[in-house]
Amino acid sequence: MAFSAYEHWLYGIEELKKGSIQADLLAREHFEKALKIQPDYALACTGMSLSYFNEWTCQLWDRWEVSKSGAFEWAQRAIELDDQNHIITMVLGRIFLYEGSYDTAEYYFRKSLMLNSNDPDTLLPIALYIVYLGLGKEALKLFERSLELNPFNADYQLRIGGFIYFELGEYEKAASFIKHKPNGIAKIADTDAYCAAIYYHLGQFDQMQTYWNSYLETYRVLIAKGTDFDPQDAIDWIFKLNPHRHVSHLEDFLKFISKGRFQHAPVKKIPAKEKGLIVNSFIKEAGVWKFSFDNSVIQIPEVKGFYDLQKLLMQPGQVFHCAELMGSSLEDKSEKLIDEKSRRDYQKRILELQSAIEEAEMQNDYSNIHTLHEEYDMLIEHLSKSLGLQGKIRETGSVVEKARSAVTWRIRNAIAKIELHHPFMGAHLSNAIKTGTFCSYKPDRDIHWETV
Repeated sequence: MAFSAYEHWLYGIEELKKGSIQADLLAREHFEKALKIQPDYALACTGMSLSYFNEWTCQLWDRWEVSKSGAFEWAQRAIELDDQNHIITMVLGRIFLYEGSYDTAEYYFRKSLMLNSNDPDTLLPIALYIVYLGLGKEALKLFERSLELNPFNADYQLRIGGFIYFELGEYEKAASFIKHKPNGIAKIADTDAYCAAIYYHLGQFDQMQTYWNSYLETYRVLIAKGTDFDPQDAIDWIFKLNPHRHVSHLEDFLKFISKGRFQHAPVKKIPAKEKGLIVNSFIKEAGVWKFSFDNSVIQIPEVKGFYDLQKLLMQPGQVFHCAELMGSSLEDKSEKLIDEKSRRDYQKRILELQSAIEEAEMQNDYSNIHTLHEEYDMLIEHLSKSLGLQGKIRETGSVVEKARSAVTWRIRNAIAKIELHHPFMGAHLSNAIKTGTFCSYKPDRDIHWETV
């Protein structure tokens, strides 16, 4: 039986869900096979990114930088191929979150929700990630919506539901998700540390110590490789795994458990102010880019998106077509992915399948339900690739489409680089820069930039 690229994607995703190094490698084999069948298959690139992300944050801690680079590069390829896929944009948001580029991360999470707000497999991780951004109440709504759409996601109640309630300060509710005693090595390395923190806030110190000891043993096996270690290193690791933007409820617990040795979580430092400099500048000097904003100065190695940003900053309010920023000709020889008749036929068949699934469910015809769902899912997948946001038929090979994807990626990546070194400047640009087919810089106040 010949596999299609989509089938390899499905098998790869199932392997990733197992959460082991061996499963990640098997998943990568499937994604590589999918790319051999279809070299421009964006979801396969996303799968490759996810496999490296698992290594980066959950598995091969001694390969942190290598795995991080792999996750980022494959996500970049995916978004350049298709920036209208909600899975790809969610993955990219997650990568920027762990990079500490919080505004850029939120941009991609919200874009993912805009593209598809009814996929429980993306609602669930987004619910987790936006807690790190300080959006706990919104996260709770997404988590509950995910459970409505897929009750099997209840398996994640401790890791995600309990985490959300913990950061909302509802400790009794968070504790209600803890069903089992610690068993040494948790599937998620820091889960027992959060359980310990929950019990600390509830004043149940015996339980707190039990779970904290379990976390330290997990750290000993997975991170310290069986050797002795400074408990402070285990504390610092928690914040490496959990990229909080603001103060976490973990901090009071960690101050207690470390007997005051832990003071606060590491935060990004804003460069010190330098006097006598232009307040706002965006200039390339001697192979590097030098920026000043709010009297703070930074220097960053070049990325392509800086040229796009410079052009936009030079003419506030001016609207630029993405192809103009890309330097592409506007001659567009694209082909439609499907024709109008095919779209009508697909939509008609989808409605028929919906009715057939409802009838099969009423009659408890489970074997037929599975077959009907398979056909339904495949049609939805194909149609989602073929239609745009407004139901318009998408085109392949489109110069405009490729330019829009590439320019959006370049600009958002450039802003993320700036945000790492200067959070205030990154936040300003993230809010004021509009990307898409047409791009512009529209600040919310009068602001002058020196660009040459």
